[in-house]
Amino acid sequence: MKLNDYNITRLKQLIILYTKDNSILVRDEKAHINFLSESDFTSEEHQIAISAVKESVLQEISMELIQNFLRNSDIMFSANEKKHNITPEGMVNIKNYFRQAYNIFPLEQKKELLPLFFNYNLTQQNSIFFQDLLTNDYYFNIFLMFLNEDKLDFEMIKKQYLDDENNKYTKLYPMYEKIMSLSSMLS
Repeated sequence: MKLNDYNITRLKQLIILYTKDNSILVRDEKAHINFLSESDFTSEEHQIAISAVKESVLQEISMELIQNFLRNSDIMFSANEKKHNITPEGMVNIKNYFRQAYNIFPLEQKKELLPLFFNYNLTQQNSIFFQDLLTNDYYFNIFLMFLNEDKLDFEMIKKQYLDDENNKYTKLYPMYEKIMSLSSMLS
């Protein structure tokens, strides 16, 4: 499965429909079902476009989290090792900032945050969103703490994510920018 296997212009059209003006297609299940049945877009095109929108949201979240992390930590290098020095106040700021992003997702959608920390099939703790492993680890540990506070089991969240058919398209990440820029180049 490669992004080039799909019509980029059609994917961009769907992304625009899903993101314009707080689109009813995303917020109203009935409107979305009607749109699916009346449009000539394939189910797979819809799933890819939705996945691209999710990627864009996660990219925005991760950029904000990285900036906040850097504001609240000092990077120290010693003996071929990079470390972050974080004050207790910085730890509280980082945790509170991440809580805002975490709380955007209802309990049944916490699985949508997993691509912040993992590859597409959750086999490796690396992602396109947190290039720095220390930052990834730091936020992942906070994520686990928040799940625990919500009495959610990480393995259950992971299973929900892996069982969700739509998440197979995260294999195409990074795709949002490619779709939006490639379709511009094609026109």
